[in-house]
Amino acid sequence: MNNEIFINISKIIERDNKTTTYKFALLRGVIDIIQDNIYKTIQYIKSEINYCNIYRTNQTPMLVSKTLKEIEKILPNQFVRIHKSYIVNSKFVQMLNTTKKKIKLTCQTDNSEVLELPIGDSYLEMVKNILL
Repeated sequence: MNNEIFINISKIIERDNKTTTYKFALLRGVIDIIQDNIYKTIQYIKSEINYCNIYRTNQTPMLVSKTLKEIEKILPNQFVRIHKSYIVNSKFVQMLNTTKKKIKLTCQTDNSEVLELPIGDSYLEMVKNILL
């Protein structure tokens, strides 16, 4: 698998009458995100076995063929692992309930819904230290 290119995905996103190209390259098993601005649009990432859905602001979810652990390694500090199946962008955290072990995100979609996600027992202390 060394030096093997898995997939090259190019996405064109229109925003404010400007077209910006975000290129995602899965190279040597690591996601190389070319433009840093993409991080600002990622709300949370959900694991689906060996795939992940990346949920972004006002965009359809993006499916990538990497594990959450692999993606977690390349994300900046604003992203927090809260569960074995979830990573959230701290910029979208609305509320943290440590008693119920839940986190609420404000998802910026057409209807600005609030999404409630679980916090795993093994992640609770780390989440409290980072977000409180």
